[in-house]
This record gives sequence, C-alpha cells and structure tokens, in this order.
Amino acid sequence: MNAASAYLDAPAAAPDRVAICEPSGRAITYADLLRRVVALAEDLQARGMTPGDRVVLQVPNGIEFAVTALATLLVGGVPLLIEPGLGDEVYLSRVKVSEPRWLLVHPLISWLNRIPGARSFLQRRELDVPPVPPLTGDMQKVVITAKRIERLAAGDVAVESFVPVERKPEDDGIIVFTGGTTSLPKGVRLSHGALGQYIANISSAVEGQVLENFLADTPQQVLYALRLGKTAYITKGRKQKRARHVLSLIRAGAIDAYFGSPYVWMEMMSQAGPDSAHLPNSMRTVLLGGAPVTADFLRVLSNWLAPGTAILALYGMTEAGPVCAVRAEEKIAYDGDGDIVGKTLTDVRVEITNANENGVGDVVVHSPSLYSGYLGQEPRGAEEGLQTGDLGRIVEFAGQPMLTLLGRAKDMIIRNGVNIYPASFEAAIREIADHAGRRLLRECAMVGLWNPTRQDEDVVLCLQPAAGVDLSVESIKDDVTHLCGTDAKPDHFLLLDPIPVTGRQNKVDKKAVREYASRELSLPLRQEEAR
Repeated sequence: MNAASAYLDAPAAAPDRVAICEPSGRAITYADLLRRVVALAEDLQARGMTPGDRVVLQVPNGIEFAVTALATLLVGGVPLLIEPGLGDEVYLSRVKVSEPRWLLVHPLISWLNRIPGARSFLQRRELDVPPVPPLTGDMQKVVITAKRIERLAAGDVAVESFVPVERKPEDDGIIVFTGGTTSLPKGVRLSHGALGQYIANISSAVEGQVLENFLADTPQQVLYALRLGKTAYITKGRKQKRARHVLSLIRAGAIDAYFGSPYVWMEMMSQAGPDSAHLPNSMRTVLLGGAPVTADFLRVLSNWLAPGTAILALYGMTEAGPVCAVRAEEKIAYDGDGDIVGKTLTDVRVEITNANENGVGDVVVHSPSLYSGYLGQEPRGAEEGLQTGDLGRIVEFAGQPMLTLLGRAKDMIIRNGVNIYPASFEAAIREIADHAGRRLLRECAMVGLWNPTRQDEDVVLCLQPAAGVDLSVESIKDDVTHLCGTDAKPDHFLLLDPIPVTGRQNKVDKKAVREYASRELSLPLRQEEAR
C-alpha cells in the first residue's frame, strides 16, 4: 500500500475541477496537479530518493507544497512537517534528530536566509521563514520552483502507468512535529496505514456537511481536502491579515466551508463591527478546532452566520486525528460541568482511566489512525492507546454518550491552534545572560490564561530575577521573543519574586502562578483551573 495512491484517483472523477486556489488567484486543476506530482516523483526517483528517506520540506503552502509532499510520499519518502514559528533552535533540533536524507527547498527561503537581518525583519511582522539547515553526510538538496515543476510536467510523463512505491501499513508515511524540548523533539510518526484511517475519520467527522470549496488553514488541511476530492483554497497571513482574507472570501461567496480556530472568527467579528449583517448563506459549514470552543462564543457566532449554516466543533490531536465531534446547538444546550466535546467518531474509542469517584480520569484514545510512536523513542505498543493528557469523563447527553473535558493532566498551552509546551522554552529562557555572561533569571514559568475577548489562551511568562539583578521586562523581552519564535512568544510578561514552588522537589507551582497572573491581568480562571 501507499497512502498517496488514493490521490491518483481524484482526477478520474473530475479532471477539470480546480484542486487548489492560492491567495493570488493562481489555481490548478486536478488533472494538471496529478501530472506535476507524477513528474516530480519520477525526477526524485531518478535522483536517488529511496523508500524510508526522510525529507525536509521548505516550500511555502500552496500548489508547489502539495505537489512536493505527494510526490515524496509516492516514491516512499517520508515528509517532515516542521513549523518554523517556535524559533531557530527548536526548528534545527527537530531537523537534526530526524537525520534527513533530502532537503527540498524553495529558492525564496534560501535567498532570505542569505540576506542579513531579513528573517528577523519578517519575524517582527509575524512572517516566519525557517532557517536552512546545513547539508550533512549524504544529505541532498533539491530546489523546488513552479517553473521547474512545470518544465518537468511538460515532458513525457507516464501518468497512467506510474506505480507508487509499495509500502507496508506500518511504514512511516509522514512525521509531524508538535512539541517536545530541543533535546528531545516530539516528532509524531504516522504510518501509511494510519494515514488512510486518519482521512477516513475526517470523512466521518464531516459526513453530511457541505464543503465543496474548502478554505484550508494549514498545509495538512490542503492535503485532506484534496483526498476528499474538494477544491482547497489557501489562507494567507496571521491574525488581523488572515481574518481579513478569510472574511473577504466568505463575503465574495468563494468558499462554503472553513476549518479554523475561534480566535480567527473573533477577529473577523471585530473587524466587521457590531452592526454587521449576517454572512452570506453561501457559507454552509463552519468547522472549529485547535482551541476550546465555548458556548458563549457559539451563541455569538451563530447570530452572525446565515440561518442554516452548520457549526461543528472537533476534538482531536495530531497523534490520532479527529476523535469527537459536537454540533453547536448541542454544546450550547449542555449545562453540566466541563467542556463537552461530543460523541466519538466511527472506529474511534475513548477510554477513561484512573477515574475518581466522580468518573473523572485520564482520556485515552484508541483508533486505527493512531501514531506509531515518537521519533527516537520506543514505538507505541499495538494495544497501547494515546494518553492525551486531558482529564475527562463520559456523560449521557442528547440520548448518547459524550466526552466532556475537565482540565489537563500535563502542562500545555494551546494558542492560535498551536500546541505550546512550556518546558520547551523555560529551560532556554532561564539561561538568558547579559553581555558579561551573568544569568539574569533564577526562575521562570510560562502559563496559559483564557482570554474571553479573543476566545483563546494568552501566554503569560512570569520572571524571577537572579540574586542582585535589577531586571526590567523590556531588557529581556527581545531575547525571549527570539527564543520562543512567533508561535510561542508571550502575550504578557510579569515579574514575580519568588515564583511559588510546591512539593519535596520544589517544582514550580503552575496553579499558583496562574492564580497570580489571573489577578494581575484581570483574566478569568476557567472552572477546572480554579479548583
């Protein structure tokens, strides 16, 4: 089997259908997309790419990214999906632990890396350009451009006779990095067998929903839309710019479905103003994920959308794909404890372990879509479920069992749809020193606080100065931002001396830190945090 084989069937049903539309308006049909994918796959094979080779993709989201990722999969290569928004040190540590054989890079990225200060200038405007890793060992570099791919596709491409490289169901298909530390990056290994079920779970989640022209927030979502035979529109920008782009597509009637985080919708509503009219009824399906989805937010969103627009909130994770789904009307009607995230999807089973007398315990997921394990660690056992780190219980609601979440058992912040693991950054922040090499901090603690205005978490960094150091927030902010990157940089900096600790090992008391930050910033503690 090969998880990318299914993509070869898409043009047969509708070869002239638009597969991808970029923000510039540049588009490509399914037939042309397939021709380019096969042409690049044959070129990569001729260059020596072999099954199991790990491949760093440094290609901007769009047509060329989709072509490159699918071509790599078809020849048995393993694409490495590494986001650059968490800082250079984290990015390069992920590349290093992956031991890639190939670097497929767009020339714009190489060019920006050669211009002094260009990447820092763009980062201050929240445009992240990854550092180009050094070529080590037998690692090979291939430059990816639209013109080069078009030139390959203009030749003799044996599309009908192309045979994808056979892979075993347990062989790695892609590796997606979601967190971890710089010394032990957390690369999620998804096998070819799991990828097939992953897509099946997505199909199960959106069954019955209208999403012919789907606005994709991430490169992965583009691939999901293509696998479903839909037209994938690409978003652009961050925060206000992204919200403006999404809103313009909706108002123009270009898209009928969008899968994004609540913060994007909050920004769109802010830009539209309190008296804005309903969105057009061409917007048929709203999929929400990447952050907690509250009933208050859903009430406001429902009033803005056209009557009849379906709103579906998904609960899932990279290691498993979507796990549960709940309709907006169900979430609004629920008045029990916790955050109700819905019923499990077909072929997914949720288990509550170590439950207390109230039935609250660790949420463990079982599914054929589960990851194989983390890169560099022992593989996941065949019967071993995914320990999500969430606390929850099963409740009866609307005549069926549904999962509710009641906090987290592990330290993680979700902001703008990105998983932020504080331990990834706290150790590096503690090492910040002045020009004389003197460490500025004795301790630091990164926590998340719910911001109801944005319907997302804010990242708060509390700082305890080292003995004898007269520390100001401004003196350390640039160093912290550089270490954290765009995706994890704090929204708020607070001085806290001493930072509270707990237990025999004097571990930082994150609950007490959150309570302090809540008082200082006038941001509420959620129900589970206040206990």
